[in-house]
Amino acid sequence: MLRSPLYWAGAALVGLLVALTCSERYALAQGGILIWTWLAALGVTLAAIFFVRRALKWRYPV
Repeated sequence: MLRSPLYWAGAALVGLLVALTCSERYALAQGGILIWTWLAALGVTLAAIFFVRRALKWRYPV
């Protein structure tokens, strides 16, 4: 499972989620379009994490 590209894609998406969490204060302080861009990126990242986790559970049932 550790050699699977799905596993590494999931790990990269979790890293992206951590980066978005760290940039939350900056995005909210700037206002305007940056807030909506940040929220859209957060939503897309969460949806991608959900689909990658489902694909991993389907591919490698543990």
